[in-house]
Amino acid sequence: MRELVDWRLAEYLSRTPAKQHSTGFVMKVTHSDGKPILLFFPGRRQSPGIPEGWQVVSIDGTPHRANFVKIAVNVVQTEGSNQNVLQDILRKWFGPDAGRPGTDFKVECVPENDGWAWRPVNRDGNSV
Repeated sequence: MRELVDWRLAEYLSRTPAKQHSTGFVMKVTHSDGKPILLFFPGRRQSPGIPEGWQVVSIDGTPHRANFVKIAVNVVQTEGSNQNVLQDILRKWFGPDAGRPGTDFKVECVPENDGWAWRPVNRDGNSV
């Protein structure tokens, strides 16, 4: 019984979206109509360092612009383009199931130089 309780508690804690790293925060991948379109971040009260508005974000070493709105990021663009590439990035990192119900994909956002760096988080809670 103790093993079962320990396992359930560990599983619950690993699903907590407000999991924070000392120098950043973690965003949860969600979807609409089967398409990964949003990165929800923890509440701003729990993570007061979450930026607002358009921010420079390094993704796989390439500079992008990400729009941090009230509760999530919903638009990511490469420099010099107006096309939203968030869905493409998330599918590249997590495959065709990115953001689907029953999945628990996350992206770590950490301060870097004059902006932020994003990294996919594996199931153990570590950056890939």
